[in-house]
Amino acid sequence: MRSALAVIEAEHRGFATVLRALQRHLVPVREGRQPPNHDLFATILAYADTFMERFHHPKEDEYLFRALRSRTDEADGVLRQLQHEHASGPAELRALQDSLKTSRGGVPSDVAEFAARLERYIAGQETHMRLEGGTVV
Repeated sequence: MRSALAVIEAEHRGFATVLRALQRHLVPVREGRQPPNHDLFATILAYADTFMERFHHPKEDEYLFRALRSRTDEADGVLRQLQHEHASGPAELRALQDSLKTSRGGVPSDVAEFAARLERYIAGQETHMRLEGGTVV
């Protein structure tokens, strides 16, 4: 179990680095100093979809959360919340990717909408990982 937790923690650290990269590239966009680098954002968001949504979260749901539930019911409420966030993550990510595509037109309100949506995504993922780290891992 300890090695499985180490893998989850390492994946969280790696994804935190991805979130910091998104934030770093978002700052000049939010400040109006440069337009979004659509290719860069699209690549990073595709990574988030591939790695987190298709590999990382299913591992947590199937193995880590199941193992916890077999040992105690004290974390059931938190686990339900985390699994709900895992289930809603793909739709949130698709909406973010759609917003990025819309912002390609350069319309300031579309760029602002993408930036706001990306900031919410980053904050939500950071909160999610803190909750997992503090409760589960």
